[in-house]
Amino acid sequence: MDIHLKKHLERVAKKLDEIPEEKIAVVPKEIAVPLLQKLSYTTNEQVAELYVNLLTSAANENTASNAHPAFVQMVERLSADEAKIIDFIKDIDELNYLHLQVDYGPPKFKQAYLLKYVSELDELNLDFPKNITAYLSNLVSMGILIDIKINYLKHQQYVFNKLREKYKLKFEESEIELKRTHPNSSLVWIQSYFEVTPFGYLFICACTGAIYSEIRVIIDNDDFILD
Repeated sequence: MDIHLKKHLERVAKKLDEIPEEKIAVVPKEIAVPLLQKLSYTTNEQVAELYVNLLTSAANENTASNAHPAFVQMVERLSADEAKIIDFIKDIDELNYLHLQVDYGPPKFKQAYLLKYVSELDELNLDFPKNITAYLSNLVSMGILIDIKINYLKHQQYVFNKLREKYKLKFEESEIELKRTHPNSSLVWIQSYFEVTPFGYLFICACTGAIYSEIRVIIDNDDFILD
């Protein structure tokens, strides 16, 4: 047996040991076969953990309904950094972010960004932190996240305050330079957030082992609860 597959299956077996025997389910071949193939050559631990959790979810009667066959290919589309982001967002309802926007006054009257997508993801130990915008775009394209794109002012203000404080020096230095070069311009923080989609919740549940209690989501205008 391949050394990578052996190691990953040992992790699956350990997780299955925690499931009551009467709750062990037969994994559909549409999920089992491609998963075993991926695990045979996946070396990155973060990505492998998503595959391991997906296989475990499919083998548990209580969570088998979360394990959609499409999730195998979706995990394949994730980098190691994106796997870390998935693991991070499993513990939050929404991912708040800031844009640092320049509002140019006369004669230009236009807007531009000095910083984009400033968020708590900055605290993750990513291999390529400069790629955060690309990572978020990929998660949106996969249907896991949706970018609300509004100037969001309601709750979780403490998160935005924390982010602004972290970039306070950058803001002040940029403001001084902006006033020197464009005296009629101003800097402003734009608040918004990413929301996990209903499909994203299923993916995260199946691939991280997260359990969302009483999370209400809407599909085709019908409410249902993910237990």
